[in-house]
Amino acid sequence: MHLSKVLPAAHKGRVPAHEQLRAYQRSYAIAKVAGLKLCEGYNRQHGTRYISVMSERQR
Repeated sequence: MHLSKVLPAAHKGRVPAHEQLRAYQRSYAIAKVAGLKLCEGYNRQHGTRYISVMSERQR
C-alpha cells in the first residue's frame, strides 16, 4: 500500500519511519476488521457460512 493512501494529504516533508509504520498498521487493521464484518453481513443477509481466514498471529 502506498503511504499517500494512508497519510493525510496536507502532510508535507519527510514522515518519520515510526509514523509510516503506524499509518500502515492502522490501515491493515481496518482492512482486516472490514473483511470480518463483510463475512458477517453476507452470512446474515444470505444465510451463508463464509469465514475470514487468517493465522492466529494476525489476530
